[in-house]
Amino acid sequence: MTQAALAVYSAFLVFLALGLANIAYWRGWPQHLSRKVPHIAAAVPIAMAPLFFQDIWYPLGLCLAFLLLLLAGHRFGLFPGTIQRGRFSELGFPLALLAPIALFWNVNPWIAVLPGLGVAIGDAVAGLVRFFLYRRQVKGWWGSAACFGTIAAMAILIVTPLWLGLVAALAGTLAERYSGDSQGAILYLDDNLTLPLAMTVVLLGVLL
Repeated sequence: MTQAALAVYSAFLVFLALGLANIAYWRGWPQHLSRKVPHIAAAVPIAMAPLFFQDIWYPLGLCLAFLLLLLAGHRFGLFPGTIQRGRFSELGFPLALLAPIALFWNVNPWIAVLPGLGVAIGDAVAGLVRFFLYRRQVKGWWGSAACFGTIAAMAILIVTPLWLGLVAALAGTLAERYSGDSQGAILYLDDNLTLPLAMTVVLLGVLL
């Protein structure tokens, strides 16, 4: 299968996940829970990118295509299970992935996708833990602990030296904990943006 065909397959997986989030929302799931469906599902094409693509323009192009799809969702109300009209937090997800891919792809594609995996899985796990513990949107430390454990487990497998991966996981966790619009946040920037960017800043140590 060509890289172009694999890119189409990856895009289809994301579109399917957005559709499944709609179904969950229409069946009565609260939106802050239904939107975790594409969050977690996005980890699949992100994790497959180093296996699928040699050319950096494919993962960059997919991030831009995802961004345009979300913009269309806002404009036309296509994905109510994921998108809250007037709240553009989801756009931070594909935007924040452009930087690590551009910086690290030609060094180590797995490091390039680690911040994306961090926000796709780590942030989603934190949100799910908090939902089932508190039954409301709130930043709590149990969710942060789950976020750190999830990202750290991936970082241990990907990043050398080990301490750098753990610091990146901690930076992403703290960014997730203290940013957003949920109770307990202190920085009004969405964690879809701040988590992967905080990890990216720390992972610049790989280039030194």
